[in-house]
Amino acid sequence: MPDRLAALVALNPPSLARYESLLAPGGMLVVNDSLIEADPSRTDVEVVRVPCTASAKQIGDERLTCVVALGALLARRHLAGRPAIEVAIGELLGAKGPAVIAADIAALEAGWRAAEPRDRVVAAEP
Repeated sequence: MPDRLAALVALNPPSLARYESLLAPGGMLVVNDSLIEADPSRTDVEVVRVPCTASAKQIGDERLTCVVALGALLARRHLAGRPAIEVAIGELLGAKGPAVIAADIAALEAGWRAAEPRDRVVAAEP
């Protein structure tokens, strides 16, 4: 059997149609809810619907759509902690200036918040 994907980010309908079958059972599928209306055909994977494009536009730059999706993926799979990711963003984009770094971190945060499991939210003390 060929290698299967543990996670897949589908930002548009053609990507979902083309790559969904490559996802391993039990894998995670991040779906850009802003552009993909149809439900994925897979029932054996975790589906996380996030308005990636709408969130990126709200931050001010549609090009941040993939960073929103990355935040969603990281919120569910914990491949790295947020502080480490924010440091990496700063190192990668440092030459582009603080406004670019801030926008990327805002996009990462938007995706993270949108995908974070709701059962992890801790109620405030009365």
